[in-house]
Amino acid sequence: MITTCSTCQTRFSWKDRSREIWMKSNSLRCSKCRQQYRQSLISRVVLAVLIPLPLILRYLIPAIPPYSFFIWMGILVAFAPYLTWFVPIESEEKRIQ
Repeated sequence: MITTCSTCQTRFSWKDRSREIWMKSNSLRCSKCRQQYRQSLISRVVLAVLIPLPLILRYLIPAIPPYSFFIWMGILVAFAPYLTWFVPIESEEKRIQ
C-alpha cells in the first residue's frame, strides 16, 4: 500500500486515494515530482470480491438483515483507500493511455 510517493516521499491524502479508487480518473499524481500512480491488479480483484460479499452472504445466510449491504458499502468506501495498493506508472504505460 502506497501512502507516500516512492520518489520524493510526499504523502497522498485520503481524498486523493479515494478519488483514484472510485472515479478511475488516473488522477493519483504526486504534487511535487508529478509521478503518476495507478491501482494494482490485486487491489482491483480484492475490491471486486469485497463489494458483492454481503449480497452473497445474505443469500447463504437468510438471517442477515437486508440493510447490511448499505452498512458494508459505507465501511468499504471509508476504508478502501487504506486497503488499496498503488503502483507507479512507467513512461511506456503513459504513452499507451
